[in-house]
Amino acid sequence: MATGGEDRRVRAARTADKDSEIPTIDRAATDNRAFLFVIASGRKGGNTETLARTAAAALPDSVVQTWLHLADLPLPAFEDLRHDPAGYPQRLDGNARTLF
Repeated sequence: MATGGEDRRVRAARTADKDSEIPTIDRAATDNRAFLFVIASGRKGGNTETLARTAAAALPDSVVQTWLHLADLPLPAFEDLRHDPAGYPQRLDGNARTLF
C-alpha cells in the first residue's frame, strides 16, 4: 500500500540496493511525471518562487510543470454551507475549478 501519497509509477520504479537502505528511482519508469507548483507568496519572483524554479530547473524536459500563483486566482469569500439544505455546489466554476 502507498504511503505519503507517493505516485504509483514512482513506487513501481523505486528499488533498494541490497547493500544500502537508501532507495533509488529508475528515471526511465517515471518519464511521464507532472508537477504542480502552487506559489502562495504575495510577491512574484520572491525567494519561495526563486527556490522552487531553481529546483524545477533540475527536472528533465519530459516532466510537465504547471505553475499557479494564488494571487492571480482570487476566490470569493468562503461561506460555510455545511448546514444549508442545498449544501455546497456540486460544480465549481472559475478560479475555484482551477484550484480544486
